[in-house]
Amino acid sequence: KALHHRGVTGDDLKQALRDKLTELNPKLPNSYQLPIDPRVEVGKILVHKCKVMSSAKLPLWLEFENAEDGGDPVVIIFKAGDDVRQDCLTLHDPVVIIFKAGDDVRQDCLTLQLIRLMDEMWREADKDLAMEPYRCVSTGPMTGMLQVVLNAVTTKVIHTRAGTGKLLGKAMGSFNKNCFVDWIKENNPRDSAAKAAGDLFLRSCAGYCVATYVLGIGDRHSDNIMVTQQGRYFHIDFGHFLGYIKYQPVAGVAWKRETTPFVFTPAMAEVFHATSKVTGRHEMDRFGRTAGEAFNVVRGHMHLLVSLFLLMIPADMPELQRAQDINYVVASLYPKMTPPDAFSLFGELINKCLHDKWKSVDDVLHAWKHSK
Repeated sequence: KALHHRGVTGDDLKQALRDKLTELNPKLPNSYQLPIDPRVEVGKILVHKCKVMSSAKLPLWLEFENAEDGGDPVVIIFKAGDDVRQDCLTLHDPVVIIFKAGDDVRQDCLTLQLIRLMDEMWREADKDLAMEPYRCVSTGPMTGMLQVVLNAVTTKVIHTRAGTGKLLGKAMGSFNKNCFVDWIKENNPRDSAAKAAGDLFLRSCAGYCVATYVLGIGDRHSDNIMVTQQGRYFHIDFGHFLGYIKYQPVAGVAWKRETTPFVFTPAMAEVFHATSKVTGRHEMDRFGRTAGEAFNVVRGHMHLLVSLFLLMIPADMPELQRAQDINYVVASLYPKMTPPDAFSLFGELINKCLHDKWKSVDDVLHAWKHSK
């Protein structure tokens, strides 16, 4: 990081990293477990595959030998000052992990645990919303580890691929209503695969719309939302929750980033319209029904969610300091509403998101800013 502040180029940073890792490698044992998942054992660092990534916190992409016979290399991203995430690991898959130093990752861990809990609630109600939230673990004060989900890209990448020209032209791809449809079709060219991907996108999108709304997840820019090649939609980086929103500086003015209760755009809805042509069903209606029913399931467990938040207050997390902070969750669940009214309410929230214009503008500004 000190080199970066002195204006050193990316190639110089990469070489400096590799020099340090070359010194470290002989000191490592032949086999050791990853803190994030003790089932995964790694060996020496594959120095020639390691690099410094380009985002503001300069995460380090580290690749290790897999200690399992026949296992693929294990990839770790060592990140200073940001978030924490992980998916389920299998012994012979590549493992991509971010190691985070400089921020309190316990808030990310709590959010992911609550999303996992919601997923269990839905499964008990016979509703599979295909969440599969990645895991994270706090390894010490202001440090933690998370796994990056493989074979997935951010929605910013999907948007810019749909744009034309350079910089601003590519950033304008967020206004292309077919950007998600094209991404899914490109990775699932057969009708049967595209149908399965559309279904996976619908269910996971419904789940994350409900979860991010109930938990008040903020800072939902296009680098914090991802889609896998198979169509699974998911959110990452939970540095802001319980209604703590972020303001985006635009031309010297601080604009409120979150103007909708959750992220749901016309381009996302277009996936359902495209899937309808294959299934012969009204997939948009199915999405609304799935999300509304999932919302009511979570409402039935409001006291459990509140109790878990209350238990975490002594942990002194940045955005969970007092009991009043939890009022956001209670208010978002509308405890006095009947299930039919709550179902209708969530449909109204979906429509509000769908007709909001600012989200696409925010995506353009974010992509433009980070493509320079």
